[in-house]
Amino acid sequence: MRRNYNSQEIWESWQKAWEDPAFKRKREIFAQNRRSETGSDGAGPSRHTGGSISAIETARLLVSELVPLQETDV
Repeated sequence: MRRNYNSQEIWESWQKAWEDPAFKRKREIFAQNRRSETGSDGAGPSRHTGGSISAIETARLLVSELVPLQETDV
């Protein structure tokens, strides 16, 4: 659906690019990557996080760093 802020020329160039078989292959690969599992507990629908970690992993790290060890843990 073309928006008014895109010129007809730009819109047509995008449509041409979207029909390119190479673009379609990349689009499918990227869609599969977004659906792939890279995390454990707390990994949501978006698996590619750009180096970010989930809230659950952050909580685990904070507990391991901030909660003092008990003698029974050593």
